[in-house]
Amino acid sequence: MKQFYLLPILILLLLNSTLSQAQGTELFENETAGNTTFTEAGFTFNGSTNFDIEFFGMAGSNMSSMFIDNIDSPTMNSTHAISITGGATLFTMQSMEVYVSSFADGSFPTDNGTITVTGKTGGASGTNVFSETKSSSFPTDFSGNNGFFTVDFSNLFGNGDQTGSNIDYIEVTLGGAFQYLAIDDFAFDDEVLATDPPEVQSITLVGTPNSTATTVDFLVTFNKNANNISIDDFSLDAMGTTGTIASVSSSSGTSVTVTLSDITGEGSISIDLNAMTNITDDLGNTPPPAFSAGETHTVSRCFIETFESFAVDAQDFTSNGAMFTTGTPNFNIEVFNGGGAGGSDKFLSNNANQVANSTYTITTPGSEEYTVDNLDIYLSSGMDGLPNPTDDGSITFEGYNAGVLAYTIMKTSGFPTDFSVNNGFSTIDFATAGMADYSTTNIDELRIILGGAFIYAALDNLEHCAAVADGDPPIVQSINLVGNPSADSNMVDFIVTFNENANNVTLDDFTLTTSGSAAGTISNISGSGTTYTVSVNTISGEGTLRLDLNLGTDIADDDMNAPASPFTNGQV
Repeated sequence: MKQFYLLPILILLLLNSTLSQAQGTELFENETAGNTTFTEAGFTFNGSTNFDIEFFGMAGSNMSSMFIDNIDSPTMNSTHAISITGGATLFTMQSMEVYVSSFADGSFPTDNGTITVTGKTGGASGTNVFSETKSSSFPTDFSGNNGFFTVDFSNLFGNGDQTGSNIDYIEVTLGGAFQYLAIDDFAFDDEVLATDPPEVQSITLVGTPNSTATTVDFLVTFNKNANNISIDDFSLDAMGTTGTIASVSSSSGTSVTVTLSDITGEGSISIDLNAMTNITDDLGNTPPPAFSAGETHTVSRCFIETFESFAVDAQDFTSNGAMFTTGTPNFNIEVFNGGGAGGSDKFLSNNANQVANSTYTITTPGSEEYTVDNLDIYLSSGMDGLPNPTDDGSITFEGYNAGVLAYTIMKTSGFPTDFSVNNGFSTIDFATAGMADYSTTNIDELRIILGGAFIYAALDNLEHCAAVADGDPPIVQSINLVGNPSADSNMVDFIVTFNENANNVTLDDFTLTTSGSAAGTISNISGSGTTYTVSVNTISGEGTLRLDLNLGTDIADDDMNAPASPFTNGQV
């Protein structure tokens, strides 16, 4: 339960000073290349000899450009350290991103060595506080986090929580063939004092729940044993979604599972630890500082499959909980670094069976239904899609359900002939590319048929959605501008398109999302059935306007199924 206090000003000031934290994450982006010293959140750290700040464009964690590494002296069986040199005398480790390689220049990540992570007090020759070794499952390509992997000190290599261990020196020792080491996103915190209350170290999703899941679990991890934990210690942090905090797995412990249920909408949802709770440690120290930096769960009826996580040549894949197979002839996972839509590395292609006038399929075993919102397709009359995409063929998409043709979409021209836009991929919108809106038509098989001179096809960013059921409320397919209004127009119209008849559509169902100084008023709505026109007038300022459908409206279909899911992806 939460508890509230009326405190004298002096006590309140003391409490606030107790809650001030020096927690920080050093991303190295604002440091100076070649330096061994870096400062973050009031702490000053120093790298060991030849372990200094490196600049290499987009080579760091999450495509950053700076990190700390041993490129000046790569050596097998070497040890590289980071120690605290200023401000506080001790700190605790939370996580860091690590890249290792048996290549001296670190040009490619490898899996042929070991690393030992050791925390000490008293410097290099001091006392070991913890020491754990990782000997397998290192990245061997850049498909994940640019070849980096996370060292999570809340469960260091599966051997326990070290986030509450006070140290002044952290070192990584390379073993086996490893000789290159880089560290990025170095996350640390204050030392843990006996008088400190419990502190949340992380709030993470349990597993990989589907974006369509109505129930998800979050694991809340404290730095020490915490007591009096209850549902009302947490609050929802939701955007475009709703949900209920249904349960907490335990009232005490170093980690508890918080379950969310009744999740609906389109957007994101997470949980925060509230301020001023009565959670205590075993000595009665309270309250923990609020925590709002937890992992976020994406909520959607649809899911964009990028294929980045699948093995090369795989023909079966699980995406957002749905099973798919591409059958024969071969239409499988291909890897070509930077060759996918938007510069991704993996995609589906027919590289193992490139034949003109061929048909390729994506099906759900067991005839589970799904819908397709859009996808990206690369087409060429050149073998292996080289030297570039071409515009000398046609592509047909056929949707089948239980062996019956449900729709046909055919494109015969306007294909890219270079890589300047979306890497040569065309986007096929199933709501607009055919004779009708097929983005909510349930299918269990999608056929891709090449025509003309095309012999090579690659498919990426498959946005598939849960099957539409009779009991589903209306779904907004698009919110688009009418015409091409000039930037200085003081009035614009938006067309709102639903997948079925929508009733009770009124002005207060919509909100304007703006940027800059732009402003306007939603002034009028007209239309019926599946299509409505919403007018915005008295537009002023500079920036952008977007019309969004709100969460929790009373919009219903003809069978009174409600409410329509929110929609925030309209034209700007």
